[in-house]
Amino acid sequence: MIEYYNGFFKIIKEDGHYICDQPSAVAVLARIDDDILFVKQYRPAVKQIVLELPAGKINEGEGPREAAIRELREETGYTAKCWTDLGGHFPSPGIHNEVIFIYTADDLVAGEQDLDEGEDVEVIRIPIEELWSYGICDGKTLIGLFYGGYGF
Repeated sequence: MIEYYNGFFKIIKEDGHYICDQPSAVAVLARIDDDILFVKQYRPAVKQIVLELPAGKINEGEGPREAAIRELREETGYTAKCWTDLGGHFPSPGIHNEVIFIYTADDLVAGEQDLDEGEDVEVIRIPIEELWSYGICDGKTLIGLFYGGYGF
């Protein structure tokens, strides 16, 4: 039974449990030489600017890889010639059914950002050897870095 729907996600009650039913998403570990591309943007839910991998929801009728290609181009302006699927994870399986799929993007070509209305995104290029000095606290970004082999 749907308890709430706002056009983006639903809160449903199933077998006595509340579940947030929302579109799945992608995050892109984009590599240039010995650097990784990040985006910096204000996140109202946590009231701060957050450093993240380029990411976004999978649109209806779109597959994860297509969403990753689109999100990288929209948020950073870059396109990639080489893509690798690193798998997916459940960011919060206690209440959400969302899956976030992680991809690497290599052999990048620079272009122009094509941000969604209202987005204010700064692209940051961080050397791999400096990754852990930036205080990264976004979950999908941490998972993406670990999936990509960049653990502590």
